[in-house]
Order: sequence, then C-alpha cells, then structure tokens
Amino acid sequence: MTPDFTIAADDIDATATIRDRLISMTITDNAGNLSDSLQLVLDDRDHAIALPRTGAELSISLGYKETGLVDMGKWTVDSIEMMSSPQTMTISAHAANLSSTATKSGKANTLREPKTRAWDNISIADIVISIAETHGYTPRVAAKYATGSPPMIGAPVQHIDQHNESDLNFLTRIAKQYGAVCKPIRDFLIFVEKNTPLSVTGRVLDGVNLTPKLVSNWRVSIHERGKYVAATAYYHDTATASRLQVRVGSVAGSPITTVIGTCADKQAAIAAADARLKAVNRVTSLHASMQGNALLASGTPISLSGFRQGADMTYTAETVTHTLNKQGFVTKLDGKA
Repeated sequence: MTPDFTIAADDIDATATIRDRLISMTITDNAGNLSDSLQLVLDDRDHAIALPRTGAELSISLGYKETGLVDMGKWTVDSIEMMSSPQTMTISAHAANLSSTATKSGKANTLREPKTRAWDNISIADIVISIAETHGYTPRVAAKYATGSPPMIGAPVQHIDQHNESDLNFLTRIAKQYGAVCKPIRDFLIFVEKNTPLSVTGRVLDGVNLTPKLVSNWRVSIHERGKYVAATAYYHDTATASRLQVRVGSVAGSPITTVIGTCADKQAAIAAADARLKAVNRVTSLHASMQGNALLASGTPISLSGFRQGADMTYTAETVTHTLNKQGFVTKLDGKA
C-alpha cells in the first residue's frame, strides 16, 4: 500500500507544498493526562516553504491511498527550528485543545487559568459537564461517574475545594483519585476510566488483535510480579470530623501501598486506592513495531496471540507513535499488561 497524508495550516491546504519537502512526520499519542505531540521535519534547502507562525493550527490526516486517510486531529505550532547542514526546518506542535485559542463555539479556552471555588453535593460528571460547557467543549463522561448512591463512584460528592487551581489541573487531580483520565481532545472534554481507548475525535476504540505476521519486531519484558496485596487511602469524614481509612484488595497480608494525601470522601478514597493498586502491580510491558496503522491510539487494548507462552496476553497501549518518512509508514507502541 502507498502511504499518504494531507496537511492544512490555518485551514489552508499545504499538502502540495509539503509533500516533496517532507523528511519525516511523527505523531506521538500518549495515554492519560500527558499531551500529544507532532513533529514535522522538512527539507529547507532553497527556503521555498513559508515560515509558519507560532500558534498556527495544523490539521493532519494520515493513512494510505488505497484505504483512505484517518483524521489525526488539530495541532498548535509551538516552535520552529531551522538548521544546516543539510538545511532543514523542524516544526513542533501539541494537541490544539490545550492552547489558549478560542474553541469552535467561540468561547475562550481558559482551562489553564487559576480559580478558587468550592463544589458541594455534586457528581463528578456534573463537575466535568459544567467546566466543559464553560470553556466551549462538548463533555464526554463515562456513565459510572454520573449516577449512583454511596459508596458508588457516581454518587454525589459532598465537598471538593478548588483553590487557586486551573480547571484543567483540578479535573486532572480528580481523575487520578477516581482511576480516570481527563483530557481535551479536539472539541471534546473527555472523562473516562483509565486505559479507555479513544480516537482523536473522542470516539471509544475497539481492541486490536496482533499476530506475529502483523508485527515487524516486538519485545515483552516481565519484571518482578506485583508485590502489593492491597492499597489504602484516607478520606475526611464530615460527620465525625476525622480522618478515616479504606482498604482495597486483600483483607489481610502485606505489603500494602498507600495513597498520599486525603481524599474528599469515602467513594473517592476507594477509587484512589483501587487505581493505586492497579498501577503499582503492572509489571509486564510490550514494545512492538508494525506497518503504519493510523487507527491505533493510546489506551487501545492490544491482544497478542501466537507469539509464545508468557507473551500472549492483553496489553494496554500507553504510547503510540506514528512515523511517516521516505522509508514508509511505521507505527510503534509501548504498552503494559
């Protein structure tokens, strides 16, 4: 198949200009709350490429001529570097929704501005919805965070303080406590359970099955198996004005890992302890390279079959890197079981 791409700068198609000048295009898709990145390396031998402005918005699609292109989202230019020899231009960009530009709805994107306020008797979903609408995003929240009664995760939270903290940092902090991920993706503000696979449009992705024929090289590393049998976390009980503990995992035995800090309430403490226990006991990692697949994204469940005993299992892609250059189109992924 023939690798192909399109690129537009501030909604002006620049594909024809860039096509013969492209040395490499690298898109790195990170799981969790880390921002994604784009790097373009261009041949600048005769200075025929107009210098883009920092803050310019790039729209990228990637794939194959025979099967079509996949929308890889929009990116905001951070920096431009020119060097020789040979003469090249390197353009670095990050996911557009993390910039301070206005969203399509026309509302200012002020996710990074510090705020001080209190949230009382409100579900996590309603907090996300309120913040998303304030900044012009469309909220997408997993159902488990929307409804329920104590001690369920979706139960209303009695009280959460946001003190001199941006809405983005506030939601990221809550997400960590509840084993979730909060991430702006294009015009969506996503709040879903950690390791939920999402496309650049916020769509939940299906899992991918890999066999040896589909992979050019791979490596599975097995480290010391998870040694923690349980995790504890503390929360503030308003009824007794005391600091209480919850435990997740085995009811007896050791060693035990503990969540640092004090959670807002019991259900937040349970969620934080559960997320902590899962995180510290991840010990099997995967690295694989294959023919470029623009549909692969961070968080995608990757099932290996036919490799060997000890390697065949399901992993979660944590970082997916798509690289298009003169040699072709390659996708690399790093994941954990």
